Amino acid sequence: MGIIGVKNGIEHIDANIVIRLIVGDDFKNYQKAKKLISRKNKTFVFEDAVMMEVVFVLSKIYKYSREAVSAGIDFIASFENIYFNKGLIEDALNLFVDHPKLSFVDCYLAAITTISNEKPLWTFDKALAKKLPSITREL
Repeated sequence: MGIIGVKNGIEHIDANIVIRLIVGDDFKNYQKAKKLISRKNKTFVFEDAVMMEVVFVLSKIYKYSREAVSAGIDFIASFENIYFNKGLIEDALNLFVDHPKLSFVDCYLAAITTISNEKPLWTFDKALAKKLPSITREL
């Protein structure tokens, strides 16, 4: 699963690069990020851990709606040379949008549990267990 096995020649980008590309609020750094991503014959990886930070910052700092967060990630996915676990993240974002009481991390865990077909996801979180009963089990 994922992109861990294909690291040769791949460069990584952090949350600040992704946020600048999505938000565009710092023109100077937006231009630098755009120039970096526009490099010919370069491949960039947007790791799942960075995704968690991006979703958190867009939601909590920039006050983006869940739909706007999802649209921002879709924008990043449109760059042909940026790779991330698109299927997993798309599933997690769909849960995130559909279940406003759940955190992105909960949605990510539910998505990975479903994709891997390794159910259930055990939790003490009553809200998570109630919202996603086909995936989770409360301990």
